[in-house]
Amino acid sequence: VYFLNFDAASFSDEFDDGVIAPGWEWNRENKSNHNLSGKPGSLTITSEKGDVSEATNNAKNLLLQSANNDWTIETRLVCSRTPSQPENAGILVYQDDDNFVKLMFRAVIKTTRARGVQPGTVDLVMEENGIAKSLASFNLKNEVTGENALMLKLEKKGSIYTAFYSTDGKTFEKL
Repeated sequence: VYFLNFDAASFSDEFDDGVIAPGWEWNRENKSNHNLSGKPGSLTITSEKGDVSEATNNAKNLLLQSANNDWTIETRLVCSRTPSQPENAGILVYQDDDNFVKLMFRAVIKTTRARGVQPGTVDLVMEENGIAKSLASFNLKNEVTGENALMLKLEKKGSIYTAFYSTDGKTFEKL
């Protein structure tokens, strides 16, 4: 048995022309919480309650494109404020609400005794048939606010996904 997929090839988009390029598709779009005009070359999404983790499946403003070949995607994240648990943002390889791979920055409270700002973690999570599994995690040393951006990179080669992160924007570490 052979399966052929004649879907559109994935494409690059730097979000620098003020419009979402053809080929992107919104899932549960909330137009009032995203824009391309705030900072040239950036897509700004204001977070709101919701997730795709296990039975939640109510995350809004998932911007998707078909990606049936090998690819690499990078994103730069900067939070407008210190996030609080369970907020997260990142890259989502999405088949549906119950089957995905997610490379994300996550606000995490590590212990109940922790005091002060907790920078959060970089997490790689896979969900299959509605059951989530953590694949890797890294504790950040600095907040992802102001000039402290977090770069996330996810590569797909065949059926293998490899995750990377960078806290300086230059050197990527394998997660």
